[in-house]
Amino acid sequence: MIEFKECEECYGWCCSDIAGHFGTPLHDDDVKRISEYLNISEKDFRVLYVMNVYGIEAIIPASPCPFWKNCACEIHEVKPRTCAGYFCGGYRV
Repeated sequence: MIEFKECEECYGWCCSDIAGHFGTPLHDDDVKRISEYLNISEKDFRVLYVMNVYGIEAIIPASPCPFWKNCACEIHEVKPRTCAGYFCGGYRV
């Protein structure tokens, strides 16, 4: 299970820094968790939010992330493993 640090509301360092030029890499379980949370099919999630980058699925590149709304991650509870592993100020996000 992924452990989440309480968000310190730093205005999106993780959401604007991770994506870079290639998007946020996704694992298969990320796609399943996020699509269920958004109440859409995995296929629809992939059509709306995912691109293939050198054989790796990633959330479409955007800065900030397309799920960053009103200074908060709208999928924080199920955010991708890549995001969960982001070090914010030396702490696990």
